[in-house]
Amino acid sequence: MAIVGSGLFALALGLLQSLLDQRMDARAFLLHRPISVKDIYQGKLAAGFVAHTIAWAVPLLVVAIYLESKGPEKLPVTWSDVIPAAIGCMISFLFQPAGIWMACREARWLGTKWMPLGIPFMACFMAIAAMSDPWSWGSAVAATLIVLQSWMTLSAARHAFTHQTFMPSFASEESWSWSNAFGLGLGSTVLIVTLMVSVVSSLMTPQWSFSLKARRITAAADGQLWEIEETWKSPRSCEDAPVHRTGRQLSSGAVTSAAFAELAEKWAERSLVHINSNTGGNVASSWNGYRYVTTSASKDQGEVSLHEHNHQLYAYSSIGGWVGTV
Repeated sequence: MAIVGSGLFALALGLLQSLLDQRMDARAFLLHRPISVKDIYQGKLAAGFVAHTIAWAVPLLVVAIYLESKGPEKLPVTWSDVIPAAIGCMISFLFQPAGIWMACREARWLGTKWMPLGIPFMACFMAIAAMSDPWSWGSAVAATLIVLQSWMTLSAARHAFTHQTFMPSFASEESWSWSNAFGLGLGSTVLIVTLMVSVVSSLMTPQWSFSLKARRITAAADGQLWEIEETWKSPRSCEDAPVHRTGRQLSSGAVTSAAFAELAEKWAERSLVHINSNTGGNVASSWNGYRYVTTSASKDQGEVSLHEHNHQLYAYSSIGGWVGTV
């Protein structure tokens, strides 16, 4: 949400700084000043950058201070949790020069006027995908592409403001540039593909033809630990009861090599002793260093999740927050 809000604010800044200057009298008053058009563009860019930075940095700073005051004694959070949002907000500033690019282009609002937005949209999407695993080769490639997209947007916006402001003819060399051509081509491709995917996704009804299996550790009514394997028809039916369930008893809390077998009819699970749920793996966050371990439950504490951080094990209750540290 922070990236979406900062992107919309940056786009509004770019349009506000440029649309009012498109009138003949306003444009003449702006360009008669004894400074170059390039310097005017850089001034608009600098002013927009300062305003945009203040708009997202102040709220995120408040959130970072709040998170630091809560963790790790109360919640598994640190100030570094806001780093992905801060990076995304910085990249979303590309919507500001894209707004200038849009305003200065001679195109129809119900047509190709919106093409420049495709590049910052793709840059923000790539940033969100890369921040899930920031130290991988894919993230390095994404960062390189984001730099190229930033250069393309800034260069095309500068060309549109410094040259197309004088409204040259389409046959003039002033109305053409490499950054403008590649930027419009890339932006139109992103917008068209996004529109096509949205339309096809809304029209198609997915037909799931596979089953989903999940394993968890729990305790039977007699106190013995069991590993349960449950099967659903599809991910969408996980809220319902599984269509098939098997299990195997654990010895001394360790998983045995015994095969899963059908549970006896009288087998019952002890209430509120859910020890482990299949949450997608014990992967530590790349930003705050917390690694999810397991989840248990009790009548007085509710669900209690365990997280490893700095070689210590923190327990957090869904009712009272932090419970203890091992």
